[in-house]
Amino acid sequence: MNISILSSSQRSNSETLRISKYIGGRIDAAGGTASVHDLHQLALSTDIEAVWQSGGPKAIVEQLEASDGAVFVTPEWHGMPSPALMNFLLHIGESLAHKPVLLVGVSGARGGAYPIAALRATGYKNTKYLMIPEHLIFRNVKELVQDGDPVSDDDKFMRRRTDYAVAQLLAYARNLGAVRSELPETPDDFGFGM
Repeated sequence: MNISILSSSQRSNSETLRISKYIGGRIDAAGGTASVHDLHQLALSTDIEAVWQSGGPKAIVEQLEASDGAVFVTPEWHGMPSPALMNFLLHIGESLAHKPVLLVGVSGARGGAYPIAALRATGYKNTKYLMIPEHLIFRNVKELVQDGDPVSDDDKFMRRRTDYAVAQLLAYARNLGAVRSELPETPDDFGFGM
Protein backbone atom coordinates (compact mmCIF):
# COMPACT_ATOMS: atom_id res chain seq x y z
CA MET A 1 0.00 0.00 0.00
CA ASN A 2 1.43 3.34 -1.11
CA ILE A 3 0.57 6.14 1.31
CA SER A 4 1.27 9.83 0.65
CA ILE A 5 1.95 11.92 3.74
CA LEU A 6 1.34 15.67 3.49
CA SER A 7 3.37 17.66 6.00
CA SER A 8 1.58 20.98 5.92
CA SER A 9 3.57 23.32 8.12
CA GLN A 10 4.72 26.47 6.38
CA ARG A 11 7.96 26.41 8.36
CA SER A 12 11.18 24.67 7.40
CA ASN A 13 12.32 21.80 9.63
CA SER A 14 9.05 21.90 11.54
CA GLU A 15 7.72 19.58 14.20
CA THR A 16 4.97 18.73 11.70
CA LEU A 17 7.60 17.46 9.25
CA ARG A 18 9.27 15.45 12.04
CA ILE A 19 5.94 13.84 12.97
CA SER A 20 5.20 13.19 9.27
CA LYS A 21 8.49 11.32 8.93
CA TYR A 22 7.77 9.38 12.12
CA ILE A 23 4.37 8.28 10.80
CA GLY A 24 6.02 7.37 7.49
CA GLY A 25 8.41 5.11 9.36
CA ARG A 26 5.51 3.43 11.15
CA ILE A 27 3.71 2.88 7.83
CA ASP A 28 6.86 1.32 6.37
CA ALA A 29 7.24 -0.88 9.49
CA ALA A 30 3.63 -2.06 9.08
CA GLY A 31 4.28 -3.23 5.51
CA GLY A 32 3.20 -0.15 3.59
CA THR A 33 5.28 2.31 1.59
CA ALA A 34 5.17 5.94 2.68
CA SER A 35 6.31 9.06 0.88
CA VAL A 36 6.44 12.40 2.72
CA HIS A 37 5.63 15.60 0.83
CA ASP A 38 6.64 18.84 2.53
CA LEU A 39 4.16 21.57 1.57
CA HIS A 40 6.65 24.17 2.80
CA GLN A 41 9.01 23.08 0.02
CA LEU A 42 6.25 22.74 -2.57
CA ALA A 43 5.22 26.38 -1.97
CA LEU A 44 2.10 26.10 -4.09
CA SER A 45 0.68 29.28 -5.58
CA THR A 46 -2.44 30.79 -4.07
CA ASP A 47 -3.51 32.06 -7.51
CA ILE A 48 -5.89 29.15 -7.98
CA GLU A 49 -7.31 30.28 -11.31
CA ALA A 50 -3.81 30.41 -12.81
CA VAL A 51 -3.06 26.98 -11.32
CA TRP A 52 -6.20 25.48 -12.84
CA GLN A 53 -5.43 27.03 -16.24
CA SER A 54 -1.91 25.63 -16.16
CA GLY A 55 -3.13 22.14 -15.26
CA GLY A 56 -1.99 22.26 -11.63
CA PRO A 57 1.02 20.74 -9.91
CA LYS A 58 1.21 17.64 -12.10
CA ALA A 59 3.96 15.77 -10.22
CA ILE A 60 2.22 15.76 -6.84
CA VAL A 61 -1.18 15.03 -8.40
CA GLU A 62 0.28 12.03 -10.23
CA GLN A 63 1.81 10.76 -6.98
CA LEU A 64 -1.52 11.11 -5.19
CA GLU A 65 -3.31 9.31 -8.02
CA ALA A 66 -0.81 6.43 -7.69
CA SER A 67 -1.25 6.26 -3.92
CA ASP A 68 -3.72 4.07 -2.04
CA GLY A 69 -4.34 6.62 0.72
CA ALA A 70 -2.94 9.63 2.50
CA VAL A 71 -2.11 11.21 5.82
CA PHE A 72 -2.70 14.94 6.35
CA VAL A 73 -0.47 16.28 9.12
CA THR A 74 -1.26 19.84 10.14
CA PRO A 75 -0.13 22.20 12.84
CA GLU A 76 -2.74 24.32 14.54
CA TRP A 77 -2.69 27.90 13.27
CA HIS A 78 -5.00 30.04 15.43
CA GLY A 79 -7.38 27.11 15.79
CA MET A 80 -7.30 26.28 12.07
CA PRO A 81 -5.50 23.83 9.78
CA SER A 82 -2.48 25.32 8.09
CA PRO A 83 -3.25 27.61 5.14
CA ALA A 84 -0.81 25.51 3.10
CA LEU A 85 -3.01 22.42 3.54
CA MET A 86 -6.23 24.24 2.73
CA ASN A 87 -4.57 25.72 -0.38
CA PHE A 88 -3.22 22.28 -1.30
CA LEU A 89 -6.75 20.84 -1.33
CA LEU A 90 -7.66 23.36 -4.05
CA HIS A 91 -4.85 21.99 -6.24
CA ILE A 92 -5.44 18.23 -6.15
CA GLY A 93 -8.79 17.72 -7.86
CA GLU A 94 -10.02 14.15 -7.44
CA SER A 95 -6.53 12.61 -7.17
CA LEU A 96 -7.46 11.17 -3.75
CA ALA A 97 -11.09 10.42 -4.60
CA HIS A 98 -12.48 7.47 -2.63
CA LYS A 99 -9.15 6.89 -0.89
CA PRO A 100 -8.74 6.84 2.90
CA VAL A 101 -7.13 9.75 4.70
CA LEU A 102 -5.82 9.78 8.27
CA LEU A 103 -5.99 13.25 9.85
CA VAL A 104 -3.19 14.25 12.25
CA GLY A 105 -3.00 17.40 14.36
CA VAL A 106 0.23 18.79 15.82
CA SER A 107 0.42 21.24 18.70
CA GLY A 108 3.30 22.69 20.68
CA ALA A 109 0.95 22.92 23.66
CA ARG A 110 -2.44 21.35 24.48
CA GLY A 111 -4.28 22.24 21.25
CA GLY A 112 -4.63 20.42 17.96
CA ALA A 113 -8.31 19.44 17.99
CA TYR A 114 -9.73 22.38 16.03
CA PRO A 115 -7.84 21.61 12.79
CA ILE A 116 -9.18 18.06 12.89
CA ALA A 117 -12.74 19.36 13.33
CA ALA A 118 -12.28 21.89 10.53
CA LEU A 119 -10.94 19.25 8.13
CA ARG A 120 -13.81 16.92 8.99
CA ALA A 121 -16.21 19.76 8.08
CA THR A 122 -14.53 21.05 4.91
CA GLY A 123 -12.14 20.12 2.15
CA TYR A 124 -13.47 16.74 1.12
CA LYS A 125 -16.57 17.75 -0.88
CA ASN A 126 -14.99 18.20 -4.32
CA THR A 127 -11.84 16.18 -3.67
CA LYS A 128 -13.92 13.19 -2.51
CA TYR A 129 -11.27 11.74 -0.20
CA LEU A 130 -12.59 9.61 2.66
CA MET A 131 -11.52 10.44 6.20
CA ILE A 132 -11.20 7.36 8.38
CA PRO A 133 -12.87 7.59 11.81
CA GLU A 134 -9.54 7.45 13.68
CA HIS A 135 -7.31 10.54 13.96
CA LEU A 136 -4.23 11.53 15.94
CA ILE A 137 -3.31 14.67 17.87
CA PHE A 138 0.32 15.12 18.96
CA ARG A 139 -0.02 17.58 21.87
CA ASN A 140 3.13 18.98 23.52
CA VAL A 141 4.80 17.59 20.42
CA LYS A 142 8.40 18.31 21.44
CA GLU A 143 8.01 15.72 24.20
CA LEU A 144 6.79 12.97 21.86
CA VAL A 145 8.35 10.38 19.55
CA GLN A 146 11.87 11.68 19.73
CA ASP A 147 14.71 9.31 18.85
CA GLY A 148 15.27 6.55 21.36
CA ASP A 149 12.98 4.87 23.85
CA PRO A 150 9.74 6.46 25.04
CA VAL A 151 10.35 8.88 27.89
CA SER A 152 6.85 9.32 29.31
CA ASP A 153 3.46 7.65 29.49
CA ASP A 154 2.16 10.17 26.92
CA ASP A 155 5.00 9.23 24.57
CA LYS A 156 4.27 5.50 24.98
CA PHE A 157 0.57 6.16 24.42
CA MET A 158 1.14 8.15 21.20
CA ARG A 159 3.48 5.53 19.79
CA ARG A 160 0.88 2.80 20.39
CA ARG A 161 -1.95 5.02 19.13
CA THR A 162 0.00 5.81 15.96
CA ASP A 163 0.49 2.13 15.18
CA TYR A 164 -3.22 1.54 15.81
CA ALA A 165 -4.21 4.39 13.44
CA VAL A 166 -1.72 3.25 10.79
CA ALA A 167 -3.14 -0.30 10.92
CA GLN A 168 -6.63 1.11 10.34
CA LEU A 169 -5.46 3.33 7.47
CA LEU A 170 -3.74 0.42 5.73
CA ALA A 171 -6.82 -1.80 6.15
CA TYR A 172 -9.02 0.87 4.59
CA ALA A 173 -6.48 1.40 1.80
CA ARG A 174 -6.39 -2.33 0.98
CA ASN A 175 -10.15 -2.68 0.90
CA LEU A 176 -11.24 0.56 -0.74
CA GLY A 177 -9.39 -0.39 -3.92
CA ALA A 178 -12.18 -2.87 -4.65
CA VAL A 179 -14.80 -0.18 -4.01
CA ARG A 180 -13.07 2.29 -6.36
CA SER A 181 -13.02 -0.31 -9.13
CA GLU A 182 -16.84 -0.52 -9.00
CA LEU A 183 -17.63 3.19 -8.79
CA PRO A 184 -19.00 5.02 -11.82
CA GLU A 185 -16.91 7.79 -13.35
CA THR A 186 -17.92 11.28 -12.18
CA PRO A 187 -19.84 13.13 -14.92
CA ASP A 188 -18.37 16.55 -15.77
CA ASP A 189 -21.44 18.38 -14.49
CA PHE A 190 -21.15 16.60 -11.09
CA GLY A 191 -17.56 17.75 -10.44
CA PHE A 192 -18.46 20.22 -7.71
CA GLY A 193 -20.78 18.12 -5.58
CA MET A 194 -24.16 19.27 -4.26
